[in-house]
Amino acid sequence: MNIVAAGRNQSREIDDGFLGRHAQWLPRSIAVAAREMPEYAETAGRRRRYREASDGQQPGDPLKAIAVMMQALDAERTPLHLPLGPNAFRAADAKLANFCDDIETWRSVAIATDFDPE
Repeated sequence: MNIVAAGRNQSREIDDGFLGRHAQWLPRSIAVAAREMPEYAETAGRRRRYREASDGQQPGDPLKAIAVMMQALDAERTPLHLPLGPNAFRAADAKLANFCDDIETWRSVAIATDFDPE
């Protein structure tokens, strides 16, 4: 979800983990074909089965998420990124670890891109 913080010209990203797929929103937000095709059993079919099995089992409380979002918007320094819930934080932590590993591995090569002194 992207939001624009009042008084700023920057987009803010909120990673809601499983909150955005909470059961009360599923019927309106996800449409599936009435007929299943065996050709897609291992791709779209797998996703359909997962959705059906997890419907209503999402751990996130949308009201708590809204409260945190409102708190973040009212903060003196609105966060540029705001992962909500443990799943979103695990994903963010993994992404940051991979990013740090990549930049450290390639640092000496990547910074050597300026023109050579004359």
